[in-house]
Amino acid sequence: MVPDLPFDQSAAWQQVTGSVGLLAPALVPRQVSRERLGEVAAAASGWLYAPASTGPTGYHGPLDTPALAQEVERLRAGSTLPIVSVIGVSTPAKAALVAPLVDAVIIGTPIVHALANAPHNAPRLVAEFDDALAARQVNRG
Repeated sequence: MVPDLPFDQSAAWQQVTGSVGLLAPALVPRQVSRERLGEVAAAASGWLYAPASTGPTGYHGPLDTPALAQEVERLRAGSTLPIVSVIGVSTPAKAALVAPLVDAVIIGTPIVHALANAPHNAPRLVAEFDDALAARQVNRG
């Protein structure tokens, strides 16, 4: 996925990925119009990427889960692709909040930071995220 690639400039990327059998998920910012959402969803493959926060990658602040829930509802109305979330999912507790709203959660920055700064703590952190997401599976059924 190339999250910073503007949709208007993504046609070549979509064509190349499709021609070699790769998925090309699409980042869908919350402010995207309904019309643009339809275009983005039609061009995407694999999943739609719904940020849990409007902050930058690595964001650690509070999450507006009601806004995320509304956005996921809007995305589901516009596409049958799975909805995946990231950005702002900086702790297992936040993963547990986001997980029931989406089809999958990507945990990136917290794991990368643990590997870079305290590699001995990374397995424990991964296990904590796994436990939070496993509880989501049990609750979602």
